[in-house]
Amino acid sequence: MKPLLACAVFASVAIFGLAGCETTTEVREVVPDCSPTQTQGACPAGQECVEGACAESSSLCSTTNLEGDCPSGMTCFAGGCVLETALCSTTNPSGACNIGDTCFGGACVATASLCSATNPSGTCPSGQSCEGGMCVGAVEIPCEQQVYTEQPEIVVRASATVPQTVIEDAEGNDICVPIDDPRVEIEGFAWEGATRGVIAVDGLDFKDSNGNGTLDPYEDWRLREICRARDLVSKMTLDQKIGQMGEGSRFGSNGTSSDCAPADGESDQLVPTNRLDDLVEDHRRPALIRTGQSAQLYARYLNNLNEVAEGLPLGIPVIITADPIHGMRMQSATSCGRGCLETGDQTLSPESNTVSDFPIRWGFGAINDRRVTREAGDIIRQEFMAMGFRWQLGPMADSATEPRWARASPWPCPAASVVIRSIGRSEAVAACSRAVILREFIGLTRPSFSPVDMKTAGYFTPSRI
Repeated sequence: MKPLLACAVFASVAIFGLAGCETTTEVREVVPDCSPTQTQGACPAGQECVEGACAESSSLCSTTNLEGDCPSGMTCFAGGCVLETALCSTTNPSGACNIGDTCFGGACVATASLCSATNPSGTCPSGQSCEGGMCVGAVEIPCEQQVYTEQPEIVVRASATVPQTVIEDAEGNDICVPIDDPRVEIEGFAWEGATRGVIAVDGLDFKDSNGNGTLDPYEDWRLREICRARDLVSKMTLDQKIGQMGEGSRFGSNGTSSDCAPADGESDQLVPTNRLDDLVEDHRRPALIRTGQSAQLYARYLNNLNEVAEGLPLGIPVIITADPIHGMRMQSATSCGRGCLETGDQTLSPESNTVSDFPIRWGFGAINDRRVTREAGDIIRQEFMAMGFRWQLGPMADSATEPRWARASPWPCPAASVVIRSIGRSEAVAACSRAVILREFIGLTRPSFSPVDMKTAGYFTPSRI
């Protein structure tokens, strides 16, 4: 704050004791100028701060300047800056192409020219033929080719101690025991986390996820994701594959409340025995969590979940997801199981008390400020990552014509592509990246939904988007 004198002070004022000057206060927001150390700093009107220097907004990549400038290492694609390595190429045969094109053999070709139900004589990969609108034959992918070179951080357990859980003793008291204790009563359970370490190959480190001391293709971060996935699937049992195909609230929202080694006054958040059943016997891995606990407890619980999963066959991690939870929204009840007066009631409430409260609806398209949009997306990414969430059921990328529809709330409007890049990041194997799923789905509806009947307002018909 800066005091401003409303009148001049002369020597005669002091002499005659006329101290009648008024003092007012002016509040000014000071934003540092754009510089190499202030990469989000201020620039003159019509300019934006890019890599620490002001650049003309009109020269930057945007939906109106598809050949505009981007930060180093990125290129303008469909009106947004993306990593050059994310585009279709011979080293990324599944990379992105412009709308209407598909990456085929490492090059973008017209989608309409490819084999499909509407083009039964279209082009197929080498060695395949188009039959009935489908390419038939083997697809050769050079899985021996190493496409990633930067060493990621490899983290393994520092202790060989078996994780613990809580059971009741004969007197009904809670006691802490190792998860492989016979009293846990999980059939055929053997935890092998103590054998999972690091494999050194060609001067690089790899996680020995299955503990066999050999670098298997699915453990080799240098290979394409599809190649690693194929190798992993080939090693999985049918039950393990089924466990990967469901996503529900299988692991609850928290661990045990009992302390086995209380050191900080907070519960250990150990994996309960019924959740061990889901991990071990049902081979569950993807799961949805409804937030409501503290971020610290989530991080502790999810670390414990993955500590157990790491010691199971193949070392497949638990992947936790959540809906968009940043902000306030109107929620519609589709049933009366939550204390509603009747189906269709709406209340204003925070999505979660765990993370930052953002205003909803976001309206980033109306703001039209890529810096603000990226900053918001990055905050979401950091907060989810800190809790151990590596997957989000969002962002929303629809346009609503029915303002009473409850799920119109979390939509970021036309800036969805920027939000996706901010929340998920673009690096395919980056340790700080998250998977995101663009929502919603056209045609997800219930017969009773109509402009008047909002009882199933969590769903919509094509006329709603």
